[in-house]
Amino acid sequence: IMIGDAINAIGYRLRPYEKVAGNTDQVLEAVKKMIFETLRTNGSVVAALIKTRTMLRQIEVDRTIVKPKVSVIGEFWAMTTEGDGNYGLQRFLEQEGAEVDIQIVTAWLLYMVWQGKYDTKNRATLRGTDKKKDAAGGSKFSLEGVDVRTRLFSLAAGEKVLRGLFAVVSKALGLEGYHLADMD
Repeated sequence: IMIGDAINAIGYRLRPYEKVAGNTDQVLEAVKKMIFETLRTNGSVVAALIKTRTMLRQIEVDRTIVKPKVSVIGEFWAMTTEGDGNYGLQRFLEQEGAEVDIQIVTAWLLYMVWQGKYDTKNRATLRGTDKKKDAAGGSKFSLEGVDVRTRLFSLAAGEKVLRGLFAVVSKALGLEGYHLADMD
């Protein structure tokens, strides 16, 4: 997921500024095939990421062109997919002269972790615990029988792992200056 996120983010940063129209898409297609083959054959992911960075850096761009930056946000599928599901929004915006800032799946995963921390902190202040989900109702997020500190620690550790892995993948691919949002 993170490799795909970083490759997509790089593509959106390069495509609006490419000197040869279609070059970014050609290189991205070759990169995706190489990554697929590496994963399929249990090859060296690190070597594939470094080779990918080299391939992406060969795309000639002209950053002197001023372009508005447009962020696509909203419903999960509309903001994370390309094509008919969102009426080709990203490509339309690029054709109109914009640099599109996409929302990546890793950010959504971080949001899910944040939501778990937020919910746990709020539920921990209740006078009692709500019951676990069963036929009579209840909540699947119940804190009944749960050590709140352990859950919060686990969620914080999960967030650090996600951010750390994304940083490693981004660095290996050459995605510079990309910051995952602080969910707070």
